Amino acid sequence: MKLCDGEFLQACREVAAKYPDIKFEEMIIDNCCMQLISNPNQFDVMVLPNLYGEIVANITLGITGGPGLIPGAMIGEEFALFEVGGRHSAKDIEGKGIANPTAFLLSYSMLLRHLGLKYFAERLEKGIYRTLLESNVKTPDIEGFATSEQFTNEIIKNLH
Repeated sequence: MKLCDGEFLQACREVAAKYPDIKFEEMIIDNCCMQLISNPNQFDVMVLPNLYGEIVANITLGITGGPGLIPGAMIGEEFALFEVGGRHSAKDIEGKGIANPTAFLLSYSMLLRHLGLKYFAERLEKGIYRTLLESNVKTPDIEGFATSEQFTNEIIKNLH
């Protein structure tokens, strides 16, 4: 593990050196997790290998409200994958029609942005954020009573 971590860190340092205007910091995963909980606003973009990404994703899910809210992206030189950020099987809500689609929709907006469709990405994001911040239609995971369909319909209504 030390070898892989070292290789990853070296690659990050090399890329960071090419972009001196972008702040680059290194942090041991234990401290990173503690900092995420105690002072999450200090983080903007995090670049992590897979294992640490899973650990950090689970922490962010815990401090933001659950697996239905966080989008995820894995972007390489030739391919990009956009998905929900959490690895939660949601067996407790299976078949109930109350899953929060926010993470899926935000992942889709990141895909749109990646494809150069900024207008559509921004429109989708505005609909999502307007629903989350201004509407009373919310799924149970964010202290509401709406179904997934009702919440999605509210987002669609707020696209305009």
